[in-house]
Amino acid sequence: MKRQSAYIYGFILFHCRFTCSFTTTYSDQRLPVRFIRTFAFASSAGDEFHHRLHQEQTTIIDLLRKYGYDRRVVTLQSNDLPLVAELYENGESNLVSLEEFIANEKDDAAEPKVLIRFMSEQDGKDRKVVSFNDITTIWNEHRTTDLNLLSLDKIQQQLRTIRASRIERAFDRLYSTRVGTSRSSSKGINKKQVSLIAQQHFSHDGNAVARVELLLRQVIKAGVGSSRLVASDTVQSLIYKTSQTRQQSDLERAVASYLISQDAADGGRFKRFPCMVVKADANGEVVYSLTVINGGWLVTDQSVRASSEGRQFAERSQDMNEAATTTMADERIIRRLECLALGESFSTEELQVDVRDTLKALGLPVTRKGASEALVRIGRWTGNEDLSKLAPWSTEVLQAASWFVQWKKNHTKAVALKEGRTDLTQFPTICIDAKRAAFRDDAIGIRPRAATCRRVIPEASKWEMLVHVIDTSSIYGQHTEENGPLTCLKHAAASRVLSRYDLPQPLHLMPPRVLRALSFSAESNFHCCVTLWVYIDERNGKIIDAGLERTLVGTPNLKSFDEATSIMDELSLPSSDLRSVLLVLERNLSMWSERHLEHSDVARKREAKLVAREQEYKDDSWDEVGACTGSFQRSRGHRLVDSALDLHGIVLYNMLRQSNAPIPMTVGAEVTRGGRMATAPLRRFVDGMAQRQALAALCHHGRRLTLSECRKAGKLANDARNTFTRIRARKRI
Repeated sequence: MKRQSAYIYGFILFHCRFTCSFTTTYSDQRLPVRFIRTFAFASSAGDEFHHRLHQEQTTIIDLLRKYGYDRRVVTLQSNDLPLVAELYENGESNLVSLEEFIANEKDDAAEPKVLIRFMSEQDGKDRKVVSFNDITTIWNEHRTTDLNLLSLDKIQQQLRTIRASRIERAFDRLYSTRVGTSRSSSKGINKKQVSLIAQQHFSHDGNAVARVELLLRQVIKAGVGSSRLVASDTVQSLIYKTSQTRQQSDLERAVASYLISQDAADGGRFKRFPCMVVKADANGEVVYSLTVINGGWLVTDQSVRASSEGRQFAERSQDMNEAATTTMADERIIRRLECLALGESFSTEELQVDVRDTLKALGLPVTRKGASEALVRIGRWTGNEDLSKLAPWSTEVLQAASWFVQWKKNHTKAVALKEGRTDLTQFPTICIDAKRAAFRDDAIGIRPRAATCRRVIPEASKWEMLVHVIDTSSIYGQHTEENGPLTCLKHAAASRVLSRYDLPQPLHLMPPRVLRALSFSAESNFHCCVTLWVYIDERNGKIIDAGLERTLVGTPNLKSFDEATSIMDELSLPSSDLRSVLLVLERNLSMWSERHLEHSDVARKREAKLVAREQEYKDDSWDEVGACTGSFQRSRGHRLVDSALDLHGIVLYNMLRQSNAPIPMTVGAEVTRGGRMATAPLRRFVDGMAQRQALAALCHHGRRLTLSECRKAGKLANDARNTFTRIRARKRI
C-alpha cells in the first residue's frame, strides 16, 4: 500500500572521550551551509493522520526558526545525490558518498537511512546502509569529485605541507571564540522550557511530544545560531586562505575534516554532534527529500577540557622532555604543578581540574610532594630518588646555567668595550630597589650633556637623565639561536614566562645563578646595560632629546627605597655627591611627571588609583617615629624610581613607533594603558624580547623581530598571566 508520511526524529548526542591542548581568537563566521526554507507537502485527500503529521513537522521547523536554531537546517532532495559526507564509525571518521535515501520497510515511524559508498572497499564491500546518526557533516554542495582523490594517503601527504604551529593556532582561535558563547539567550530556549514548548504545540499526540523534546534538547546544546558548533569547512577557512581549484578545495576540506576528528579523539576541545532528521517526505519505498540539521563538532566546556588535558598530559609524560613540551596546555599544567610544588595554598574543597587529574593519572597524591615528583618524572625538575633535594629546572637547563656563569666570568671589560658599547663607568649609577630584592635589573644616573658633544641649551638643563636596564641580549639575542646553552636558557625563560614572588618559595624566570650573574652587584666593577638617555627642559618638563645606547656602567650604589628617601631628606649622613645626583634626578623627573599628568588621561587615572591606595594604607601603616610600615608605600624613593621607569617605557615606546617596529607587549599592560616596557628583563620574558627589539631597531644590534614573533611573545605572557591570576576551571573533589 502506498504511503505518504513524515518523521520527526531526534538523536542522542554521541558521547566521545577527548583530550587536547590547544588554546585562541576567531571572529564568528556563518557556516556556508545551504539553507532552504521548508514547508509541509500537501497530504493525500482524506488522510487525516498524515495531514496532522505534516502540520506537526511544519511547526517543528517554525519553532527552530523562531528560536534561532535553524542555521544548519538543510533540505536534501533525492536528485541532489550523490553528496560527500563525513561518516563516524567504530571511533574513526571517514569520507563517504551519500548515494540513495532508503525508507524503512518494517517500521513506518522509523527514520529513513542512507546508502553510502566508501572510497575503497571495507570488509569486502564498498557500499553500506547506515543511519543518519552515523553521519557527522554533509558537504552541502553537489559534488562530482572522485573520492579516490580524497583518500587517507592524499590527506596525510597534504598534512606534511602544513606547519604544526599553524594548525595549533587555528584550533586555539576557533575554540577560544566558540567556548565563550552561551547555549541560550534572550531569543533561545533553555532546558526548563523544552517540555512546556513541546506540550504547548503537540499536546494532542504524546509520542510527538517525546520526539520533539528529544530534538530540542539536542539542538539547544549547539546554542542559538549554532554558535557552539563548528564544521570542517570552518576549520578549512582558518588553515587555508584561498583555493585555486575546486579539487584543491575538496582536498583541503578533507584535511580539515581529518584534523578536527583527530582533535576530538586526542584533544579536549570538541565532541561530535551528529546529523538529526527533522522531516522526511516519502511515498511508499521512495524518499523524495529529507530535512535535517547538519551536524558538526561541538565545543566542550572548559572544565571538561581541563580534565581531558590533564589525563592526556599524564599519558604523554613518560616521553616528555624540555623540547617536547610545546603545547600551551602542557605548559599551563606545568606552571600550576610548579606553583603547587613550591607551596601554593589552595582550598581543601577546590583544586585546578587539570592538575588534579594529572596527578591522579600518574598515581601521585594531590599534594606538594606529589607535584614535585611529577615534575621530576617529566624531566622539568631535577632531583634525587628520595626528592630531598630539588631544583625547579631540568638537568639540561642547569648545565646551561653553569656554562653561562663561566662565560660571564670570561667576559671582561675590554671585551665588552670592543662590542661598541659606550663607557659610562666614570658617571654615578644608583640602583634603588626593595631591601630584600635578590636580583636588581634597573638603575638611574645622570650625565653632563656637554660630555656627549651634543648641543646644550644652558637655560633648559645641563644634565641628561639616564635609565639603565641590564642587557639580556646575550640570552634573547639573535645569535643565541645557534648557541646551545644560550638557546636552552632562552627556551627555559619562554616556558616559564615570568617570575612569581607570591609563593612560599620564589619561582624565577631563569635559574638564580644566571640571574645573579646578570644583575647589578657591588662585587662587579662593570655591568653591560641598555641605557635610555633623556634631555629634559627643567623649566617645563618637556623632553628635548632622547636616545638609546648599549653601555658599560660601573659599580652601582645599591640603596633601598628607605635609604634613598633618607638621603634626600637629610635624615642620614650620606655622600654629598650621591645626594646631589638624587636631587637632580628628582627635580627633572618630577617636572616631566607633572607635565605628563597634564597631558595624559591614562596617567591621571593611574595616579588617582595610587593616591587612593596610598590613603587606604596610610592610617594604619605608620609607626611611632613616622616611618611607613605598610606593604604599600610611596616615599620619595618610590616616586623617583616610578617616574624613571615610566619615562623609560613611554619614551622607548614612542621611539619604536617612530621606527615602525612592532613591539612585544602583554594585553592590558601596554604603555598606552599605563604599563611599562623592557624594564624588567630578569623577571618577564616579554620585557627581554622588547629589549631585543629596541636594540635591533634603535641601535642596529641584531635582527628585528617580525610582527608574528612579537605577537607570540605577547601571547605567551598573556597565557602565563591568565594561568596564575584567573583559574577558569575549578571543581570540587
